[in-house]
Amino acid sequence: MILQLSVSGLGFSGADVGGFFASKNLNESDHEKHMLLMKWHALSVFQPFMRQHSHKDAKRREPFLFKQEVFDVLRWSIRQRQVLMPYLYTIFKEYSAIGVPPMRPVHMEFPSEPIRDDYLFMCGPSLLVKPATTEDDQT
Repeated sequence: MILQLSVSGLGFSGADVGGFFASKNLNESDHEKHMLLMKWHALSVFQPFMRQHSHKDAKRREPFLFKQEVFDVLRWSIRQRQVLMPYLYTIFKEYSAIGVPPMRPVHMEFPSEPIRDDYLFMCGPSLLVKPATTEDDQT
C-alpha cells in the first residue's frame, strides 16, 4: 500500500509499526508476534516515515519493555534509521523538487530489468530493499 501511495503522489506515508490497536494480549512468550514486530521494525527503516504507534487502550510498546532479543532488533532498526538520515533527507529533497518518491518500484531505477519479486522496492535510487515476507525470512 505504501509503495502504491508513493507512486500515486503521496510520497510521505508509512505504516503504524507494530499495529495500532488490539495488542492487549501480547505477552513475553509470544514468539510469533515478536518475530512479526521485529520484521516490521526492520522494514520500516526504509519506508518514508518510521513510527511505532499505538492506541491508549493498547499495551505499551516501548522497545525497552520487550525481551532482550526483541529489544536488540528494535534498537538496531532505530539506529539504522538514524544512520540513513542524511540519505533520507537527500531523497526527500529530490521528492520535493521533482516529485520522484522516496520509496519507489524497482523498475523506476532499472526499467530494463525483469523483476520477479513483487515485494522488492527501492529506497531512493541506491538502496534495494527485500522485506522478510515468510516465517523463515530473517530480520
